[in-house]
Amino acid sequence: MASREAADTWLIGLSGDLQFHPGLQGLRQSMIAQARGHYDELLDSAERQLEEASAGEESLAREQQDRTRAMAEVVACRLRLGDLLRLGGDMTLATAHYQAALDVVEKAFVGKDDGLMPELKLQVANAIIGLSLIELDREE
Repeated sequence: MASREAADTWLIGLSGDLQFHPGLQGLRQSMIAQARGHYDELLDSAERQLEEASAGEESLAREQQDRTRAMAEVVACRLRLGDLLRLGGDMTLATAHYQAALDVVEKAFVGKDDGLMPELKLQVANAIIGLSLIELDREE
């Protein structure tokens, strides 16, 4: 999680700064590609943690907490990959990652009364925003 948060901070600042310098677009695209590789690795790790938390032998409360934390990390990685793919121009794969993030949350909470933790509510909003930005790009 700390690795993803550091990469989020670095990526958002740098990518945002470079987008306004036409001569640096090659560098920006290269950095986006490197970041995608990093987030792919983070996603693999987060998905393994989610599987382990789901198969754990711990107390029910602890298991639920671990599963929710792992799920939040999977969703965050999928969202960032969606962002990177959108920035790189791959709208189809970006859409798939945004939708996968929504699917993870929906699958975990469908039919349950306990609702979403605040972080996951924010991630759902971020996925919807990402999908909306793709739609806006397609309309132009």
